[in-house]
Amino acid sequence: MKPNVFDYATTELSQDAFLAWLFKWAEKDNEQYDNQLHNCAEECLRLFLGKINPKEIKSVEIYKQWENIDLWITVNNIYHLIIEDKTGTSEHDNQLIRYRKIAKEWYKGENGKCFESRFAFVYYKSGDIIPYERDRVSEANYRLIERTDLLSIFEKYKINNSFFNDYKERLKNIQTVQNTIFTKRFDEILKMDIEDKTECLKGLYTNLYPELEDAYWDYVNNPSRPFYGMWWYWCSWTYGTLYFQFNEFDLQIRINEIKRTKDFKIARNKAYDKLMEAVEINKEYNGKITKPERFGVGNSMTIAVVDQSAWLSLDKTGCLDKDGVLKKLHKLEKFLWYEVLRNE
Repeated sequence: MKPNVFDYATTELSQDAFLAWLFKWAEKDNEQYDNQLHNCAEECLRLFLGKINPKEIKSVEIYKQWENIDLWITVNNIYHLIIEDKTGTSEHDNQLIRYRKIAKEWYKGENGKCFESRFAFVYYKSGDIIPYERDRVSEANYRLIERTDLLSIFEKYKINNSFFNDYKERLKNIQTVQNTIFTKRFDEILKMDIEDKTECLKGLYTNLYPELEDAYWDYVNNPSRPFYGMWWYWCSWTYGTLYFQFNEFDLQIRINEIKRTKDFKIARNKAYDKLMEAVEINKEYNGKITKPERFGVGNSMTIAVVDQSAWLSLDKTGCLDKDGVLKKLHKLEKFLWYEVLRNE
């Protein structure tokens, strides 16, 4: 496989450098050196500028890490673009709100007029946007730009520049691997190396969570075993809240927010007993919803594991069937509510 610099330069600073380099190509004078790259860069910069639409881009000044802002880009000495860019991490410590405040204070000192018409604020992430992240970006009044937005522009141009093409291929590779979650045999996905399998898993979560009630997914930095998980269908019950959790491709029913007792074991055991009573009566999930290898004790506990056959749906070629998976997951939701908890 052809070496790609961005397989090694994976930090946000490396991405900062690429974006700064790309946007500098948007200057009108740089059209003479590479027309295709210039046109691509200009279209990308206009995407980031949003409603700001200068007739011509004469100058692009780049300021990196001023007041910890990833990129502050000044266009034509008039317009300002503030970019917070991420690769794999998420916004933290109210970064977006703080950077907007910093920009506003600076501009107040310089001019004090037409702030909203002169500034654009963008949150760009080449990694995956997790659900709560979208909310935080929107609340901070930033525009969200994702890798697919840039790829749709990149694909329009035939550019013969190794630096540009390495970044493009890096984004394409991530997207391609994620898309294989529904095009590659599921048994082959399970045999993938950890990096590719993780991307497939994120592709699955990204497709499923909008269809599931109050769902979100995220990375869990568990000291014993970090993983990507997804949680949904929160059901308030006498002794706590029951919900579903995907721990990678393993599905569990769990309890948290313990109530009515200070002994977590009591709540956990009552939830397990209630669940197993319903399994015995229902029969459909007999042998498919079972006791975990061991019960843990804590603020959040697994009360049952769900066999893969209870949620997995494959098409004739052995690939995941999204609609089939969702149908089985919704059926499990109904079982948890109507058969287990409805009469409590």
